[in-house]
Amino acid sequence: MKDSAVYGIKYIISCGNLRDVSSKIKQEIDTTICLYMKDKYDYADVLGCKVEFGSPDIPGCGICKIDNRPLVMQSAMLCAEYTGAERVAVIKKKIAEICEDNKGQY
Repeated sequence: MKDSAVYGIKYIISCGNLRDVSSKIKQEIDTTICLYMKDKYDYADVLGCKVEFGSPDIPGCGICKIDNRPLVMQSAMLCAEYTGAERVAVIKKKIAEICEDNKGQY
């Protein structure tokens, strides 16, 4: 994981509790996004900066840290009308279509 940034490789780590992530992995994390935490103190623990507010109760809304400041952010889910494996299949199909439409352009 440590050398992967040199090659442009990024990781997405999802956890229900910060204790689920080892300290060695935490040291390598440069960007953290919290989509839902119980209270502002949980956000502060994960983001590593003072957070004086909680995330609005809106699906996909969360808090991230930029320039050592907590900022509210909004994420989106592709193909939200589908669930589970069906969503994955639809996204794969759309990506294949995009690749086919742009074949030879890059």
